[in-house]
Amino acid sequence: MDIPNQPPSFFIGEDFADTKDLTLQPQCPSITSTIDAGNTHEATEARERAIKAYEQAANLAPSDPSALSNRSAADSEAGKYSKCGDFTAKSLSLLEDDPGAAATRRNLLVRQAKVYLHLSRLEEAGKLLSQLRTRKETKYIYGLVEESKEFATQDVREYDGPGHDQATSLYTLELEESTGNDPVLSIMLCGCGDARHFFQTLIYYAFRKKGDQKLCVTMFDHKSAVIA
Repeated sequence: MDIPNQPPSFFIGEDFADTKDLTLQPQCPSITSTIDAGNTHEATEARERAIKAYEQAANLAPSDPSALSNRSAADSEAGKYSKCGDFTAKSLSLLEDDPGAAATRRNLLVRQAKVYLHLSRLEEAGKLLSQLRTRKETKYIYGLVEESKEFATQDVREYDGPGHDQATSLYTLELEESTGNDPVLSIMLCGCGDARHFFQTLIYYAFRKKGDQKLCVTMFDHKSAVIA
């Protein structure tokens, strides 16, 4: 059974200083101080501490969207897109009946669209962006969604992709079992031809990886353009 090609993953970072929801007013001083602590951790890129602070604030007041919104931004910066999407959706649901939170809702909708793009949920991303396409940033994200859809056409039977073989991960279950305790896993591709096997290896390794092991891949080919 062929393994479907995956759309490219685009990292779209957020400037936390611009996107955190300072307009949302927490319900009590203890929540305010907890969120402020999270903002301080986020400013110093101590994201796990920031996430824990926002989680604590959300537990103190589950109906307050501010901690959920800031938590989703921190999860986005940490690359935890599924969790980011969950907390963004919860924050949006709490703001549905707040007429004064229109700007915050727009920011959250943009963030949710980015999450869908990262998770290759292209149709859902497109539906959100169709509501917000007047903004410069959303036009850029919309372009990425369309590019991802074009890439996904490689899964259609009539499409002939480059090369003659299916992209295969060099990181296998056997390799995982034999090197699971090694601090660094080193792989070498000699005469790699093109980067499809390399990227397939990265995708599968990221999916299977557990713990703090690092991956080092060295590629050799007599044509420098292949590496470039």
